[in-house]
Amino acid sequence: MPQADVNPQKIPVLFVENLKNDIEYYIDLSVAASTKQTYSAGEKRFIAFVKLYRPHEGKHLLPASEETLVQFLAYLAKTIKHTSIKNYLAAVRHFPIQNGFPLDCQKMSRLQLVLRGIKRSQGDEKRVRLPITIHHLKLFHMMLAIPSNNTF
Repeated sequence: MPQADVNPQKIPVLFVENLKNDIEYYIDLSVAASTKQTYSAGEKRFIAFVKLYRPHEGKHLLPASEETLVQFLAYLAKTIKHTSIKNYLAAVRHFPIQNGFPLDCQKMSRLQLVLRGIKRSQGDEKRVRLPITIHHLKLFHMMLAIPSNNTF
């Protein structure tokens, strides 16, 4: 059985470019449209942060250093909640990966500590939910104008 000649130098450049386009296409499909919107907001905020506070990293944005990410989280903690910060961090993590740079935030111990500290500082706000009383039920009944012979 003859073996195929798979010399990489003989692969046409056009074929390689098509593969690159296919890879970009599949990477684009890997994330839902709604997630892309969320990631876009996080990416824009991160880029704006780097331009403003770490301009020396402007051209060397990817992959972001742990120090840059820690500062970014501290910056975000002044204006948004922990859950939103986690979404922004997911966006910042996805950004370099889709561009071919590895970034494992789980191995960044200091980053995880800062994230945990932000969560503690903001606390877990629980919404106070008042019970529905008989008075409320009567109001609902009147608003819906449901004819009934029952009295409460």
